Amino acid sequence: MGRSSLSLIVAVATVAGSLAAEPGPGLAPRSWKLEAIELRDGRRLEGLVVAGRAGPPGPDDGDVEFIQVIRPEGRQMHLIGWPPFPADTVRFVERLPEPDHLDLADKLDAFRAGERRRGGAAIVQLARGDQDEPWRYAGPDFTLESTADPTLTREAVVRLELVLAALPSLVQPVAAGGPLEVRLCGSLAEYRRIQERMGVRIENPAFYLPERRLLVAGSELSTLLAERRVADDLLDSAARQQMVLDGVFESRIRQLASGLEGQRMPAAQRAAIVQTARQRRTREREEQAASIAAARRDNDTAIAVARRGFDGWLAHEAWHAYADRRLRVAEAPGLPAWLDEGIAQVVETAPIEAGEVRLDLFDRDRLERLQELLRIGGVPPVADIVTGGQEPFLAGHAGGDQAVAYLTAWGLALDLSVVRPVLSAAKVRDLTTAGDADAVARFEGVVGMPIDRYDRQWRERILGIRGPAITPAPEPAR
Repeated sequence: MGRSSLSLIVAVATVAGSLAAEPGPGLAPRSWKLEAIELRDGRRLEGLVVAGRAGPPGPDDGDVEFIQVIRPEGRQMHLIGWPPFPADTVRFVERLPEPDHLDLADKLDAFRAGERRRGGAAIVQLARGDQDEPWRYAGPDFTLESTADPTLTREAVVRLELVLAALPSLVQPVAAGGPLEVRLCGSLAEYRRIQERMGVRIENPAFYLPERRLLVAGSELSTLLAERRVADDLLDSAARQQMVLDGVFESRIRQLASGLEGQRMPAAQRAAIVQTARQRRTREREEQAASIAAARRDNDTAIAVARRGFDGWLAHEAWHAYADRRLRVAEAPGLPAWLDEGIAQVVETAPIEAGEVRLDLFDRDRLERLQELLRIGGVPPVADIVTGGQEPFLAGHAGGDQAVAYLTAWGLALDLSVVRPVLSAAKVRDLTTAGDADAVARFEGVVGMPIDRYDRQWRERILGIRGPAITPAPEPAR
């Protein structure tokens, strides 16, 4: 069967309102404070105590109601809602002080709302004058104009709203920011025409123009979704055809059996021939069913990969828009290019949970590529990236020196925000005041050591990352 390379926009977790977590070291929010119950069978469950007093339950106490929070390092969070535990099955209940208890309850409410919102893009209200006009959306954070499929447009709206609402969990804004305009192109041809009209030459499927406060994303999503529908129709038709062939086979096998009997063939020999024919037909049916199932899986995989890619690009450019509109005051030049591009890439693949950006869930593929480059000596000195300004990033994420620059910037941002978390939100805001000026001095002010010493230690730390989670490095000797 024919297979399509398809793409969609993924719908993701919901806006968590103003639930910005208390910042931890670096940019990652602090670990959540959890409550716990110890059961008499020896189990200890961590999460939220919905009902039940602290301490060992007494004989007159009611059931203990509990929601378990599974939030392992390096993996996404989920909840387990347990049925009420009778008091005599619980050994001890650990409760947080009331302010922390309420904060945890709010976070779980936000997480649940986010899970519901993943499939709730259909409620986004779009408008247009007639069928030849683009779809339009107006929200508190941005306005959007789209020539893409309305379903995909709604999903893009949800994604952007969630990311923009979660970014204050990394760095609280210092500026109100002007209106953000978003344009979603229904085809790459349209995207290229907009690039030409604006004098933009990049390979990226999305870009942000600070001077216009405009985010443009190019996509073949509508076309590819139509291709997916055609592919599904063909696969459904092939499955129905097998049912028709089954009916034809049964008619022919009866004719075969009757003909063999008319030839006075012994019953055992007739049965063997009929059985062989049925086995052959069963194999054909199973092979065809397996082929159809494989085609569907391949299409599903292609969609999932494309969804993650486009989803990441929206988050990437949303960070640029946020840094420009909300972190830069007045005529300040903005973040240095290496940091702006580095954080954008970290945000690109970080999940949003309860309004927080999970920086500890980092991109393993990027890490492996950076580690390989470090092993073969393919990474330039940190000083070159820090002092290079915007130039190393202008050609996009395509390949060659630009790919190395982006990858190095990602590794620096990951290190400073999570691995050796010295890049606080306050330092990020301070760095917007000088842009790429005095780059080395400002970098050394952030890391607290000469840049060449940091360079050596950074390479060692990146090469030393193993497993799915990052353990923050201890403060090195100076």
